[in-house]
Amino acid sequence: MPPKTYSTPEAAKLICVSVITAHRWLAAGKIRPFGIELADGRKLWRWNDRDIAEGRKLKALQKHGPSR
Repeated sequence: MPPKTYSTPEAAKLICVSVITAHRWLAAGKIRPFGIELADGRKLWRWNDRDIAEGRKLKALQKHGPSR
């Protein structure tokens, strides 16, 4: 049985961050789940349990409040 994977919105919910934050992490290269190249050049990200754990670590390192 293949391991369970999650979409970016599902992963964001499990990490307790917004989808926008998850997309920012992807764009910044802070986390790299498995990506599937689509025919039109976009990438479909699939997160596994290890990626979710990494996301939770990233969230714990975030400082709250506006950046200066």
